[in-house]
Amino acid sequence: MVNWLLKIFTSIASIKTAFIALLSILTLVILWKWGNETIKQYGVKPIYSEYLFIIAAYAVSHIVVEAIYSIVIFFKRLSIKIKNNIHQGNQVKILKEKVKRSFPLLPQDQRDILIDLRSSGRIVTITPKSPFLYLKEEKYIHITQRVSADSYLIELNNNIKGIVNKYAKEERENFVDIFILSLTDEEKEFLKIFFSNHIPFGAPQNGVYMKADIFSAGKNLARKSLIAMNENSSKSIVKFTLHVDAAKKLGRVVFKNRYKRLEVDIDLHFVLDGYLGGSGVPF
Repeated sequence: MVNWLLKIFTSIASIKTAFIALLSILTLVILWKWGNETIKQYGVKPIYSEYLFIIAAYAVSHIVVEAIYSIVIFFKRLSIKIKNNIHQGNQVKILKEKVKRSFPLLPQDQRDILIDLRSSGRIVTITPKSPFLYLKEEKYIHITQRVSADSYLIELNNNIKGIVNKYAKEERENFVDIFILSLTDEEKEFLKIFFSNHIPFGAPQNGVYMKADIFSAGKNLARKSLIAMNENSSKSIVKFTLHVDAAKKLGRVVFKNRYKRLEVDIDLHFVLDGYLGGSGVPF
């Protein structure tokens, strides 16, 4: 028995196994009499009951120590995770404060990049003089994939998306306000297609031709992003879409009336001097 015990305890090679051995000894010392008597009640011979109790004490000690170690490791990892989360939270807070201060001071091209990246990523070439490099170094954007030797897929840092959205909304509101105040007569005339009860010109249902300068004014509004312009595959219909923010502002400031529609299809057959009607001169 002594030799058998020596083999067990000489296998101690770590703090964990030392704790198992110590707990086993304490269990045997404290519960020796009770353990043997309990095992004997089940008809086990005394010579075997001692061995069984030693094995049981060792097994229970092993389970207890393993459980304690697992709990200690769990809480240690949890503590590290909490500390990392707190650190990351502080870093995010610092980044947000920096963006709030610096965004209005950034060059227009860098502001435009951040605003464009709100909806989706972009494949760009990053060079030492590229505006993307500064934004990457400041952690406003991050690289998600390398596409080629010097091309990368970049995305906006999600932690600052809310701030960029706020500034983008303010910039858009300022742009719309300024642009509406500078509308030409031709641009106002074109915009009537969204505010009149019936489309006044440029559509087959009214049979009234749209003047060339009015159509050109509409294209200019699209270039300035007050409205959107899309040609269909047939090249005979051009769809103009008035953005909601601009529609509301125009209704209050210019037309004193709520918009009647946000989308209008202009038939180029009903545009004077268009490439499908009139003199046949293309735009």
